[in-house]
Amino acid sequence: MHVWRLLDLLDEPDAASSFQQGVTPVVSFTDHVLPVTSLHVGLGGVKARIYTSSLGRTCKIWSLNYPPCLDNVPCPSYVNVCIADPMEQRIFMGCGNGHIYALDLNAAATSVTAATACVANASTGSLSAKVAPWGPEATLSESFKHHESSVTTLQTQPS
Repeated sequence: MHVWRLLDLLDEPDAASSFQQGVTPVVSFTDHVLPVTSLHVGLGGVKARIYTSSLGRTCKIWSLNYPPCLDNVPCPSYVNVCIADPMEQRIFMGCGNGHIYALDLNAAATSVTAATACVANASTGSLSAKVAPWGPEATLSESFKHHESSVTTLQTQPS
């Protein structure tokens, strides 16, 4: 994945020639081995965190101002989609096995696993066209395993 400054791309007299002349990206993230399946950009402008998922069964966390991968989260199945909650304290990973895994980013290093977490408001969708809304009482380990096929979309909303 490459990140360019929009001004660098638009400043060229001919937008098509700016790509042909090879405008240098500000930063490149190249740690994913298999295709990237989703991209989520958090808040923070130039200091924003970027969350990516891939068919390589991983979700990676990046920072725009620090090119190396900040964290690599392995999953038991390929990851179709990953998003962070609005405060970027948890990431949710919708996997090909129909499960949604959550990771508490503030947990101690010894307890960083696909953890149980409560969700304010969330909804999910899968290839079987089944959409499931989850309320404040939903607990991931008990409630987010009802999809019969691969999870393809995730959305969180502040309560």
